[in-house]
Amino acid sequence: MDVFFSILFGLALYLTGYIAGAMLGIIYIFLREVITFFFSKIKKTLFPLPQLPKEIRDQAWQEAADFVHAKHRVGEYDYFHEYLCVAAEFENKKYDEFMKIDSTPLR
Repeated sequence: MDVFFSILFGLALYLTGYIAGAMLGIIYIFLREVITFFFSKIKKTLFPLPQLPKEIRDQAWQEAADFVHAKHRVGEYDYFHEYLCVAAEFENKKYDEFMKIDSTPLR
């Protein structure tokens, strides 16, 4: 009977440690995510990224629209998804030009 209770006690101790470790792991992950979230919010508030002026952004979007429109026939398909990709690329190019960033790939 003593052996049975010893095994039962050992199993209970093992499960308690396992559950406590899992709970501590979950708490650690939660706190890490909360701290990271608030740190990023504070960083974005105190040190915002410079934005393109509205005229330059609108010009990049218009160039992207003209590029996609010239590439495909009107009314053939809905190319809005392609417009979004091209507009993001054109806006990145304008941002690099505006901020004087050299974005040529190194070879």
